[in-house]
Amino acid sequence: MTDKQEFIESIKTNEKTNTPRVYKVPTAEIDFDNYLPRKWGVDYVQLTDEADELEHVILKGGNYLIEGDKGLGKTQLVHNICVKHNIPIISLNCSEGTRIGDLIGRPQINEFGSYFQLGVLPTAIEVVRKFKRGVLYLDEFNAMTHEMQKATNPVTDDRKAIVANGKLYSLPEDCRLSVIATMNPSTYAGVNTLTEDAQSRFIGAIWEYPNSDNLKRIVSWDGVPQETVVEPMLTLTQNIHNLRINSDVDYSLSPRDLVQFADCYRMWSQSELNKPLERSIKNAVLSKFSEPAQRELVKKQINEIFGVTM
Repeated sequence: MTDKQEFIESIKTNEKTNTPRVYKVPTAEIDFDNYLPRKWGVDYVQLTDEADELEHVILKGGNYLIEGDKGLGKTQLVHNICVKHNIPIISLNCSEGTRIGDLIGRPQINEFGSYFQLGVLPTAIEVVRKFKRGVLYLDEFNAMTHEMQKATNPVTDDRKAIVANGKLYSLPEDCRLSVIATMNPSTYAGVNTLTEDAQSRFIGAIWEYPNSDNLKRIVSWDGVPQETVVEPMLTLTQNIHNLRINSDVDYSLSPRDLVQFADCYRMWSQSELNKPLERSIKNAVLSKFSEPAQRELVKKQINEIFGVTM
């Protein structure tokens, strides 16, 4: 008997023993159009073959876990792939506060009475049943508690099924659901370890922090002087990342931060205000460090690399 068959049999057993169901209210209808992919942001810039690999897994309906720093484009890439192939995407921004209601569902009340609002797990199954394929995207998966991680198991393994509001939601054999999860490194605050059973349900990859050459490729530096601004900024970025590795600061500059820096520089260069470099550093770099001792460390790096005092 397969895992899925055993799961279905366990539900039947509960029904035969008249185990009380918590919910017996109408289930809210799903607006399927909300899950069709829409273009947003810029296109992801592939560094090696990580985009091609993820695209292949999604098209095959596999599960994939990406570990990497913030701002590397993990979310952007998943959405780009879904837009390219018109694959529905059901997303959840996971956190320490994620509860079973977010995953499976919860009862609600409105002016018409009580109803049951499905969580992302049964919603993903229903969306895939309609469109024959889909992506369940769990962002910052390891921010959830171990209990909540385990609650995803029936959907991330071969069962591809979940019980909500007393009903079994299961995926037909001709449908493909790909579960893509991301996680921040264990050095980040507010993250948990992954349970072994969660790890065993995913293949995946660890995205390394990009080097200076890759950062130069990822970010649009048009209008930003190369020798006096771009190159020193790339050096500063790597130095701050090293400080983060050594636990001297608790923040690394990401490609997202560098995009902000470049945008700031172009904005201030075209304004009537002077000192575009200093303003851009203040807005896009120093603003990320609120702890005084860490800010001073970064200021020292800025002075040594750019020759300016902040």
